[in-house]
Amino acid sequence: TFGANPIKLAGYGLASETESLNAAAARLARSAGGEHTVILGAIGPLGVRLEPFGELATSEAEAAFGRQVDGLLAGGMLREMEVTGGMPKVRPWLAARASR
Repeated sequence: TFGANPIKLAGYGLASETESLNAAAARLARSAGGEHTVILGAIGPLGVRLEPFGELATSEAEAAFGRQVDGLLAGGMLREMEVTGGMPKVRPWLAARASR
């Protein structure tokens, strides 16, 4: 699920498929790993910088990560790991995760 967030997927015209792609990936991992396997989803990267160093607002990053987490949870993911590359992007991911 590395890069399977709406911001990165928009470059391929697939932003609207964020949840379904992540759910499918989690289901495939569950199927391959079996019932007793812990499924980890890779969150991020967004591929853009957050304010004040870039143009993406923290709230937009949180919403993007939230959509990715929603799909992963729907597909049976138990945990996720952050691969966003820095504390500025960890905070919106944690906020998105906490709200679910």
